[in-house]
Amino acid sequence: NLARNLGNPAVYLNCLQFMLAPYPQDGDPLQAGDPSRAAHVINNSWICDFKEGCTDPSVLHDIVQTVRAAGIFVAGGAGNDGPGCSTVTYPPAIYDITFSVGATTRSDGIADFCSRGPVVFDGSGRLKPDLVAPGADIRSSTPDGGYAGGWSGTSMATPLVSATVALIVSAAPSLAGQVATIE
Repeated sequence: NLARNLGNPAVYLNCLQFMLAPYPQDGDPLQAGDPSRAAHVINNSWICDFKEGCTDPSVLHDIVQTVRAAGIFVAGGAGNDGPGCSTVTYPPAIYDITFSVGATTRSDGIADFCSRGPVVFDGSGRLKPDLVAPGADIRSSTPDGGYAGGWSGTSMATPLVSATVALIVSAAPSLAGQVATIE
């Protein structure tokens, strides 16, 4: 969903709308969307910051809430602004309805770069991230079809949680759409 690795609220909204009701690339999303093909889980390894137009932290809350209400598990990277407290500051990871993911090191400690709560933008003091997963010095696939090591970030940890949710739904299809139970 990111052109040149820079998004904006409208781009994110369109992407999340697609996850609710996928449509052909050349189709009209309002005419051709098919909710029966909606995702069971989505991975948000991105943040929507001020330079992208997310000047109001609640800008994506309603669409993320809609996605979750439709039974789609929303996993979001907590961010890489650690190690200080109150560094989980960007949508969608700040929302109580997003399952935000932090990163651990190879020795299972919290990675220094990992953003941490509490969330303070709204005075909630909400504790984030919700879970941590390996996210430092990760070997991952690359766009050219190969693999490379040394990747670090909550963007490396969050897909592990998304994949686990996909495996849970695959093993127990009755859990599809049961976001709270999966959490």
